[in-house]
Formats: sequence, structure tokens, C-alpha cells
Amino acid sequence: MISWIAMDNMVTAHGKDHVRLRRLVGKAFTPKRSRAFLPRIEELTEELLSGLAQEGPSDVVDLRARFAYPLPARLVADMIGMSEKERAATAQVVDMMVDTTISPEQAGSILAGWRGAMAELIERKRLDRGEDITSDLIAAQDEDGSRLSDQELTDTIFAILGAGSETTINFFDNAITALLSHPEQLSLVTSGEVPWQAVVDETLRVQSPLAHLPCDTPWRTSSWTV
Repeated sequence: MISWIAMDNMVTAHGKDHVRLRRLVGKAFTPKRSRAFLPRIEELTEELLSGLAQEGPSDVVDLRARFAYPLPARLVADMIGMSEKERAATAQVVDMMVDTTISPEQAGSILAGWRGAMAELIERKRLDRGEDITSDLIAAQDEDGSRLSDQELTDTIFAILGAGSETTINFFDNAITALLSHPEQLSLVTSGEVPWQAVVDETLRVQSPLAHLPCDTPWRTSSWTV
């Protein structure tokens, strides 16, 4: 838990500090910026589905590892401006940050390693700005240093990467599990009788993708219906 509690971002901030940090991050998720990522979302989705299509009808496929995990993880890394090498390295760290079995010493080491890796990313982006969230936050800091401290900058990137990917990963897990567990509901959606938006709404209603932090909560399917 120390890896989350020790963070200095909008997740742990209160009052005016929370509002200040939330507004800075909110500017990176405008409708225009979100629409700009649609082609990349479609590209990643097609790539992952093409890989799954290579499997035989009797093959067992781990949908979390092959689809639910990589799609949001790679997309959020793109939004932050990470290279593929940086994304792969930080993915392992984020996974360990939600591991409740590690020791306090391991947690402290993970946190230090994360901040070191983010310092390198920030330094690279200072020299080579792009159309990404890290560059936006650096620009805000350069404009007015009181708006974002160095540690807030580092830890805000963590909040975006962790919350932006983990929540969507869990959402996919929950939705896919529910549909496969309720074939009659899946039939309603694939036939077009019920829209996919209903699946999104019902999945969020029945099982939050991040109800507790960190926590693994059993899926409740008894009242799930679209």
C-alpha cells in the first residue's frame, strides 16, 4: 500500500490541491484529445484480435493476457508518451504496486524505482516534446512552477498510467466474464437486440472496475442483465 499512499497526486490530495491537480489532468482528456485516439484504439484492437484469430477452435486462450490487459496498457502508455521499452518496464512495476503480498522493503524499492524511471521519461520529454500528456504537464509546470511540483508531476503520471489502465483492464475482465457466463445475454447483444452501451452501463453498475484499492473482489453475477 505504501506505493499508493506515498504518492503525491490527485488520488492522495485534498481540497484545493486536489482541484488544482485534477484540472491540470482534465485538460489532457478533452473530447477533442479523446477523439484523436480513436484510430489508435482501432489499430490496437484489430492487432490483438488478429492475433487471437490465429488460435484454433479447441485452443484455450487467456483473454486477460491477450486482450484485456495489453489494449488499455498500451493505449495509456501512448497517451503518456512512453516508448515501447519504457512501457514494458513500467508495466511490471505497476503490477507489483497492486500486489498485496510484497514486503514493506520491496514496496519502498518499487516506489523508488518507479520515480527514477519517471524522472528519465520526464527529462526525455523536456528535450523532445510531443502530443502527449507528459508534455502537456511539463508545459504547465514551465508556465507556472507553483501549479505542479516535480514530485507531483512524477506521481501524476503514475496515477494516469495506473488508474487509466487498471480500471479498463478490470472492466474488460468483468464484462467478458459476465457475457460468457450468461450466454442468453450475450445473444441479445450480438443479435443487435440490446446495444453494447447497455453492456457498458450494466457492467459498471454491477461490478466497479476498481471498487477498492488494491483489492480483488469476486464477480457478482446473480443480478447481471442487459
